[in-house]
Amino acid sequence: MAITRYRYDDPRANFPSFIKALFALKTAPGPGDVGNLYDWYVQRHSYFAWNTHAHGANSFLPWHRRFLMEFEADLRTHNPDKSVEVSIPYWDWYVDPMGAELFTVDSFGPAVEPEENGKGFFDENVWPINVGVVSGRRLTRRLNKMPELMKRSGANYTRYREALEINPHDEIHMAFKGQMMTAASPNDPTFWLHHAQLDKLWAEWQVMNGIDNYPERDGDNLGPGDIMKPFDVEVSSVFDIRHLTLSQPDDASVAYAAKL
Repeated sequence: MAITRYRYDDPRANFPSFIKALFALKTAPGPGDVGNLYDWYVQRHSYFAWNTHAHGANSFLPWHRRFLMEFEADLRTHNPDKSVEVSIPYWDWYVDPMGAELFTVDSFGPAVEPEENGKGFFDENVWPINVGVVSGRRLTRRLNKMPELMKRSGANYTRYREALEINPHDEIHMAFKGQMMTAASPNDPTFWLHHAQLDKLWAEWQVMNGIDNYPERDGDNLGPGDIMKPFDVEVSSVFDIRHLTLSQPDDASVAYAAKL
């Protein structure tokens, strides 16, 4: 299966259908005692973010690539609009730092949460926060200003990953405040677009520096042949974005398209 990810404001992204699919996951039954399938992903990130090598380690980029893959597979399975294919869009915050068409009432909601219970993702009756609850069950977000974002390069993977994870990754999470600055950050659907952009940057870096340009195990840093939890796959299994293996659906390839 060939999957193409588009910028969220590209008509080919089918962004309204992507939003419908997000809400569908919020009502789909979750495994075990997890209330719904969307919250299962929030719970997985919340737990494994700091109990594995998902952050602060070389496997930061591979771990999140796999996380996106699995979420996207469920998103496509539960997409209620069967007339279109959905994929995770990316938000290019370098060219669109404040998400001009993303943080609107009819899209992801405002960049700064409304004072009262709002609509869509800010309506706690249809998008309740059930994992990592801090204060109330409504989505919180306070993106008043985007920090200065650094563009990263260099052929050394470890240095590239470390720099990318600090800025722009961490800086953007912190700028949002609310759930985005916690381990339960997928509570805010912006998480997926943010990490799709990071994955896109890594894919572009791999074109320049090679898909196997990843160091061997070093202390707490996983090597290519080590197993990533909770996925139980080798780190190297996600190096080549053109050949990705999932238990569902079938083998997939992912490509990022520039906006028309």
